[in-house]
Amino acid sequence: MKKRLAFVTALLLAGPALLADERPAVGIEKAAALAQAHLQDGGHDKTTWIAALTLEPDSVMRRKFVWYAKWSAPIALGGRKELGLEISMDGSVARAVDRKAPK
Repeated sequence: MKKRLAFVTALLLAGPALLADERPAVGIEKAAALAQAHLQDGGHDKTTWIAALTLEPDSVMRRKFVWYAKWSAPIALGGRKELGLEISMDGSVARAVDRKAPK
């Protein structure tokens, strides 16, 4: 029973990676370079760094993936907080911000 539970748990955790049909179009090195360049361009590279870089599905039902770079600390953006960066497989980037409305 424990082996079966461990197998099912491992399958659920590895599920998104198993859905990938091919290698990501943007490799991890390129994703890290884009995220680091974003930090440097904003002048945040001295106080903030990439805490994690993961390949995640862009939605629950689709088989497209994005790289998600998580910052070591949120970056203030005029009432909002930038938590990281989403990097698409075409190399475009989008800020990942908190969902709270600015006050």
